[in-house]
Amino acid sequence: MSDLSYQTLEIEKIFPELPQKAIVDLDDELKGYISSHNGLGKRKELISIIDQKVRLYITGNKNDNTFRNNCEYIIKLYQRNDMIIRLQEGWFCLFAYIITSVLMITNIFDLSSECSDLFSACTFFLILVIWVLIQKCKCFMTSEAMLILDCFNRVAPSMTIITGLFFYFVSFAMDSKILLIVIVGISLLVTFLSTYHLYRKCT
Repeated sequence: MSDLSYQTLEIEKIFPELPQKAIVDLDDELKGYISSHNGLGKRKELISIIDQKVRLYITGNKNDNTFRNNCEYIIKLYQRNDMIIRLQEGWFCLFAYIITSVLMITNIFDLSSECSDLFSACTFFLILVIWVLIQKCKCFMTSEAMLILDCFNRVAPSMTIITGLFFYFVSFAMDSKILLIVIVGISLLVTFLSTYHLYRKCT
């Protein structure tokens, strides 16, 4: 059973009568349901999914408090795991946005190859430090952080495309560093103000 995830190993501990195939099937069903409901889903339906699978292999009354508590524990494990995955994706999208912005800035100032490489290396090192801090600090891996990142990622992709089109068109058509700085500045401002607006609406 060593090839199973932490969640499936916990299911094995709680319901040792279940065969490995049943555990894997239950794992897939729970992940699919929670993922399709944006990490949430009705607990009653999630408990029903577990109950239907367990009923095939374990006889007896499953409606007692112990069974419900075990189901609640399993559901929390899967919801937490789904949230961590979504948070990681959200942070990676933010990092991609930062890298794209940095690349535009280096293009504006026509840095030499050595300076550009050094600037990029410092950027990636900074992102690595931030990522380590995110992994160590629980405040960066909460439902509140996920809401902020979800709002950001609803805005950033379209703004990145629009900004890129304007930026490289202006860069090709005319030699105006001031205009390029204005484009990047407005893009950053609109992105973060829109993120804040969406966040306020959600809360």
